[in-house]
Amino acid sequence: PVPKKIPAHWINNRWGQKWPGLVEAANIDTYFEGRKPEWIIKTAEQFYTGLGFSPLPESFWKKSDLYPLPPDSKRKKNTHASCWHIDLENDIRSLQSIEPNARWFFTAHHELGHGYYFKAYTRPEVPYLLRLGAAPGFHEGVGELIALASSQVPYLQSRGVYLFLLRRDAALGSGHLCAQPAARSMERALVEIRFRFSRHRVAVAARRRILRCRY
Repeated sequence: PVPKKIPAHWINNRWGQKWPGLVEAANIDTYFEGRKPEWIIKTAEQFYTGLGFSPLPESFWKKSDLYPLPPDSKRKKNTHASCWHIDLENDIRSLQSIEPNARWFFTAHHELGHGYYFKAYTRPEVPYLLRLGAAPGFHEGVGELIALASSQVPYLQSRGVYLFLLRRDAALGSGHLCAQPAARSMERALVEIRFRFSRHRVAVAARRRILRCRY
């Protein structure tokens, strides 16, 4: 039977941003194997410089805490990624624990969205009190937008990640792009996720109609 609510363990992310572990075929971490954590963050910076923004200040690389601590380290740190405008000028720093996998690839792009949003406000004509932006939701939205953009197949291919050939599938029509071989598994996984979620939405809608009639 269709559950009334999606079980919490179906979505292994407290903010509901991603659905890791739901379908094994959707795991693309293998395509990041062999990469260095430094490559992840440098690639994220190149995304923004490719849009015409200036490189991050040298202080970012010296003062940020970007990589996991050694297992025997006595120092502890918050493993939730963030990026901050320390002095409302050029001192932008990020706290991350970057590892070569899909999660940190997208997260690094997201976090630099905060940093570049702050950089855009660092101009002489903008008073210090206004350099944090209109609302935190704005630069959060920028980060999510870039994280989504960094997950697109053409961009991943341009970075040498997720290498497979796209071809037109005659059985599905000339306008349908089908990937071989890994993307076909990804496509099936996403269809399965959409199917499960659609069944849940139908069940919720039906329940709402029943409650509306009852009350």
